[in-house]
Order: sequence, then C-alpha cells, then structure tokens
Amino acid sequence: MFLQFLFRIHTSEIKYHSILNQLKQYMRHKQLPLPMQKRLVDYYEYRYRGSYFRENTIFPTISDRLRKDMTIYVCMNLIKKVPILKDLPPSVNAHIVPSLRQEVFLPNDIIVKAGTTGDCMYFIHCGTVAVYTPTGKEICHLQDGGYFGEMGLIAKDCKRIANVVAIETTEVYRLDRKYFNSHMRTLPDLYKKLERIADRRRENTLVMEEIHRKHILEKTMRMMDDR
Repeated sequence: MFLQFLFRIHTSEIKYHSILNQLKQYMRHKQLPLPMQKRLVDYYEYRYRGSYFRENTIFPTISDRLRKDMTIYVCMNLIKKVPILKDLPPSVNAHIVPSLRQEVFLPNDIIVKAGTTGDCMYFIHCGTVAVYTPTGKEICHLQDGGYFGEMGLIAKDCKRIANVVAIETTEVYRLDRKYFNSHMRTLPDLYKKLERIADRRRENTLVMEEIHRKHILEKTMRMMDDR
C-alpha cells in the first residue's frame, strides 16, 4: 500500500511537469509576451503545487455524501476564518459549503469591476485584495477571512459599485446567487446580516467616491487656472 501511495505521488508529479512543459511549448508557439507567460506559469504552479490531478474526474466517482463531507473538510479552514460563516450553525454551513467554487487570482487581476452586474460574492481563503471606488480611490485592503460582493447575492441585477483587485496571488471561494437563493429559507439571519453589511459598505463607498470626484475636479480646475 505504501509503495502504491508513493507511485501515485510520483505519477501525479510526472503529469504536472508534463502539463507544464506542454504549456510552455504552447506559449512559445503562440509567441505570447513574457509577462503573460510568467503569469500563466505562476497560476499553474500555485493551482497544482507540483502535482497534477483531475478533480472533475475524481468527484463524480464518489457518493454525494462523501463528496459533501470532503468539501466541508477542505473548506473548514475557510469557515473558521470568515466571521459571518463561523458564527452560523454547522447545519447551515453544511448547506452553503458544497455550493462554494474555488478560484485563484494572480497579482493585478481584476476580480470585481465597478459597473458590472453582480451575481455572486467572494470569501478570501488566503491572499490580499484592494478595494477601489470607480474613480480609483482606495477604500481598504481585505485579507484572509475577508469577503466582498455581497450585494450580488441579495439584490438581483445590482451593479457593482467598487473595483476589487488582487494584490498578491489570492485564493477565493465564490458563492453564486442561484445557490444562495436555493437555501434562502434556511439562511434568514445570514441574509439580514449581509443586507446590513452591504448597506454600510455601499454608503461608505459612495461617500468616498463623491469626495474623490470633488478632489479630481478641484485639481483639474487648478491646473486649468495655472495655464
């Protein structure tokens, strides 16, 4: 059994390096710019961490119960980090966690763009993001355990009011509105909490955006007067 385990590890490492070599050949063939090549390699190295496996192939082969238990176990650290999830009863988290989808963003990737329609929210597992008003005023940084985009869950066809950009390689879990709505009856307290947070953040963002717009206008007027 131990030898089989070592063989599987060795095989996954070989597959990983094979995929990475194919990626590099593809990038050279397409003559992609070096910065883009580096970002692609960085993504693969972070995503697979030296071992290649097909999660989409593994998951369908196990029972629904095992799949749910595995997902909850993998996401347990996330639940402990995120206050609004940590405070929920385990039975509620058992409904939410299987609906979470992992995503990885590299430095300077735009995760949320102001003005676009939101249909999900994000929980930060590890990494750092910066939140900006539409005109570029930095509002704050969010790190492990932070979350953003909650308006995408509680308001249909709602426009995003801020830009969220990854400062470093950031791993997040996305919760889509369609999954959230399917469990709405079991999540009334979470809905109310998200609504309060969204209202507070929206008000803060709008105030900072108005101040920044006035600052830009005043600066432009001074530059025109100096001519």
